[in-house]
Amino acid sequence: MLESGFTNWDRRDYQKVCQALEMYPREECEAIASHIGTKTAEEVEKYLKVFFEKIETLNDYTNIKKKLDKADAVHSFKRQAPVLIKQKVTAYERPVEEMVINVV
Repeated sequence: MLESGFTNWDRRDYQKVCQALEMYPREECEAIASHIGTKTAEEVEKYLKVFFEKIETLNDYTNIKKKLDKADAVHSFKRQAPVLIKQKVTAYERPVEEMVINVV
């Protein structure tokens, strides 16, 4: 990443980006910047563009890829959950009385 012109980004910033990507979707640059604490959303956006272009060249690519795939699945579910819940609830005439919720 240093070779790509990110000389003001250090190892700690890189690690914070990786952590943030597990918590927030990659589109949420504001939240990621807030997690890093020392970068703006614009800086994060530029960094992520290069990060994802060059991700396969990173030393810890396999580990990062596994974590990002898992996080992407969680983020996807969180985006779909309200729609799925609405579909389930509207399928009943009286959802409170008719729906059975099994608690594990």
